[in-house]
Amino acid sequence: MTDDRDEIRVPHEEDAEPVESSEPGLEEQLETAQQEIEQLRDKYLRSLAEMDNYRKRVAREREQQQLRSRMELIRQLLPVADDYGLALSHVPEEYAGLAWIEGLAFIYRKLEQYLSGVGVEPIEAAGQPFDPHYHDALMREASDTYPEGIVTEEIRKGYMMAGEVLRPTLVKVSMGAGVQHEE
Repeated sequence: MTDDRDEIRVPHEEDAEPVESSEPGLEEQLETAQQEIEQLRDKYLRSLAEMDNYRKRVAREREQQQLRSRMELIRQLLPVADDYGLALSHVPEEYAGLAWIEGLAFIYRKLEQYLSGVGVEPIEAAGQPFDPHYHDALMREASDTYPEGIVTEEIRKGYMMAGEVLRPTLVKVSMGAGVQHEE
């Protein structure tokens, strides 16, 4: 007599019936889920890149705005520097050694150092070809020294900052030798 409990029946492959699921195939679900994960990952990475670009753009715009503000302040200081320089250049010899004149000269040097320290550079013009980007021509004059189109004299100093013209140099420009200026 055989005990049913002792007998274990192992199904063979040929006896097994195919198992059919009422849901779509698991492989299809897995593939769909992986595609969705990849799409969401791509969206996430694009969002991170957009946010990083936005931060950089805002920082760049903020820096540019600060530079424009500094440049505007410096444009307003340039006439003060001009006036100081002009006043000091016209001090009579008998007053040149006085303490208050030396004090004014010291203030002027500090102003020049400040301008230089924030990146303000003078535009060199005398002897250079006239360039309307850097120079404003006040007048033209005949010159035996300079050929036509060369700056003969600076009337008011021009300045640049961060590669931009703060104020163009006011100049006289040569018309060449032998040309008489009609007035």
